[in-house]
Amino acid sequence: MSRDIEVDLTHNKIEHIFLRSAEQIVSYQEDTHDAKILVNDNPLHCDCGLYDFLRYIEGKMHPNVPNYFQIIPGNLSCQSPKDLENEPVTNLKSESLTCIVEDSNVCPEKCTCLVRPEGSAFIFDCSNKNLSSVPNDIKKPGSFFQFELNFSGNRLTHMPNLKAMGLEPVKKLILSHNNIDEISLDGLSSTIQVHKFTTFYLDGKIFY
Repeated sequence: MSRDIEVDLTHNKIEHIFLRSAEQIVSYQEDTHDAKILVNDNPLHCDCGLYDFLRYIEGKMHPNVPNYFQIIPGNLSCQSPKDLENEPVTNLKSESLTCIVEDSNVCPEKCTCLVRPEGSAFIFDCSNKNLSSVPNDIKKPGSFFQFELNFSGNRLTHMPNLKAMGLEPVKKLILSHNNIDEISLDGLSSTIQVHKFTTFYLDGKIFY
């Protein structure tokens, strides 16, 4: 690529911007470039493939990356998925970007499964399903670094025993808005994420 070039890709049909190899490529570059790439007005699909582009926009990539090329998003916005339609890309956050997993062999029937690239997290979202017990077909999702369980907005009366379920590596467990009337920490995993400020109800009283 020329050391001083402007590439105008505005008003095209670009759906994906993949930068997963950008840091590796520029780490071997000693010279700087002044390459500007304009990507305004393209029908971007804002799925997990956008993760590295968001990191680039947020300045979280290797410092050599912006010295080698600059991607100018302008007013670039999401065309899909539906829940992000017309959302400016600059409003999205890399750490909260998730994608739905459609594999029925991995995801229980009563849950929605998501992948979050940040931290290689797998999320079982079983919230607001009118559950009185935890689905027994939840299994550890392969080689992900961490996974999370969300059972909020159900009718659970007891905390799930993660050890008995074989789910000890769970990092985050969400049980808000249930009917839990007693707490047992015996079944929690050693990897569970503890929040300093946590609120729960017990016998009609609020505890912190």
